[in-house]
Amino acid sequence: MSNPPTADQFGRLSKAGQTLRSSLGERLREKFLTFKDAQPTEAEILDLVSFSVISFDEETEAALGADGIFCLAWLDSEPAFKLAIKTLGYSQSDWGSWGGIFEDYIRRSFKHNYLPGYVASRIATHGSRYLRNISSIAGALSRYLSGARHREVIDGPSTIQRMKELLLEFEQLVAVDWMPEDLKEQLKYKVRTRSAIKLLDEPYILESPTSRRNDADLPTRLLASELLRINYSHQKSFHKKAVFHLLGLSFVERPLEMRTIERLAKSEMDALRECWAKKIADRKGLDFDFVLTTLKTNKSLTLPHEMDL
Repeated sequence: MSNPPTADQFGRLSKAGQTLRSSLGERLREKFLTFKDAQPTEAEILDLVSFSVISFDEETEAALGADGIFCLAWLDSEPAFKLAIKTLGYSQSDWGSWGGIFEDYIRRSFKHNYLPGYVASRIATHGSRYLRNISSIAGALSRYLSGARHREVIDGPSTIQRMKELLLEFEQLVAVDWMPEDLKEQLKYKVRTRSAIKLLDEPYILESPTSRRNDADLPTRLLASELLRINYSHQKSFHKKAVFHLLGLSFVERPLEMRTIERLAKSEMDALRECWAKKIADRKGLDFDFVLTTLKTNKSLTLPHEMDL
């Protein structure tokens, strides 16, 4: 096919999934709420199915735009992408006819007296699932092509530190004795330095990579780590083989070996477990090391039921 999409084009595709979910949900909700006080007839159910399919097609095209359509066409022409999507468990129905899927869900939902607004929201969520996953992948590809993720890792910590220093310097300047009190109060209200510094002190303000070694493979390792996180956030699995395939896209300059991806996945799980251990320990007032050891022993992100009281 033609030259690959640019970072900006992938960036626009990265927003399409959430746009589709929102716009489709609003459009369906207005239609479905006409049945909030009565069950639809057979003819009305078929009309809802037809309306849902038409809305899905139109809102998908609108959410993608020309850039998104081009990106998807280019990705579909890449053998590596096709292998990755298959590994992730998607089939043709995820991007093809939704009539049967929507009809089945609509019938079951009204049979169980689900609220019409909830039905519309679930259709939008399920219908946009594939595109939301692809949009997340597109965001990672955009950051790889632009070098933004690489710069975040290399320059991010020092930039955050510099921002904190400037905020502290601002506080000192506002505290000078000659400044009118009303001006001081206004500046303190407008520029909330303490809140900003607290935010910048958060441990996860920047995603911490598992490897900071600034060698030629760092951009690809960062891409792999981000793809692993994306897979886990969407499917609760790292899908390492899918990441391996995605690193085979034609513009990825230095693909990684599978063993490297496996090592990155282990590091990502260790980091995820530490994050959850801290949240659990803080919420329940437990010792962090005890919680972390328990999670590691059980190979889990939650405490055993008998301890989770």
